[in-house]
Amino acid sequence: FRSLECGGFCMASLDLVGPQLLLEDCTHRPLRTDDNKAVRNLCSECFPINYPDSWYDYVVSNKVFSVGVFSRQQELVGMVIGEAQSLRHLEGDVGCVLDSARQTSTVMYVISLGVCSSYRQRGVASFLMQSLMYHVTHIPTCDLIYLHVLSTNMSAIKLYRKLGYQELMTIPGYYHIQGRPADGYMYIYYLNNGRPFNSSYTSYFRRYVVETSVCQAVSQTYQSGMVFLRRARGPQSHMLTYMLTLLCVLIVVLFSFSIFGGM
Repeated sequence: FRSLECGGFCMASLDLVGPQLLLEDCTHRPLRTDDNKAVRNLCSECFPINYPDSWYDYVVSNKVFSVGVFSRQQELVGMVIGEAQSLRHLEGDVGCVLDSARQTSTVMYVISLGVCSSYRQRGVASFLMQSLMYHVTHIPTCDLIYLHVLSTNMSAIKLYRKLGYQELMTIPGYYHIQGRPADGYMYIYYLNNGRPFNSSYTSYFRRYVVETSVCQAVSQTYQSGMVFLRRARGPQSHMLTYMLTLLCVLIVVLFSFSIFGGM
């Protein structure tokens, strides 16, 4: 697991302010290590996936942001768990997602969102996601939130769209359910100073030549270009192939000029 401490604070220890839970019979707080069993029970009801023991230990630690909603009987009925990651970790997998980035740029990954069946359609999931989003607005270096969702989970997709999340890409076979692959969607939400990446020559030049070292530029351009090629369909794939080739040539020329021009 990759995690970062944001602003010198352990995320799970931050006080919750902002969104209010409109259920008189429920309370909310960060998850603790003694919630391990409750988290296991909630996951077994909500998700058709078997997580390893290390996963449960991690999500109740102070290395992540978490909010748990508890009934009057102190049963865990809903939770959201988020993990701060470096922007490079995300863009290394999916290509460029921010129009402008800093060396310290971070992102928030929604590891898990779950609500037990008896508390669904009561605003719990919305409250949990809004709590996480409110928390991220207070992290100056964090410019986006992203998550994965099963392509057939229409209730979750409807919630994310309602909250302003945008579909970034489809990932074939991202999930394995009962031994069978299932497609997943990646959704993304821009906030603070985050803006969607503009796939123009100017944006590529700024992100890969100006904001990174020349040595990293060729590698990152290739990775991002291949991701765009996987996303594209039909004639667009040919256009992106030409774009990728031209960009790599441009970077090599600039790199050569920087070496021989100073001799």
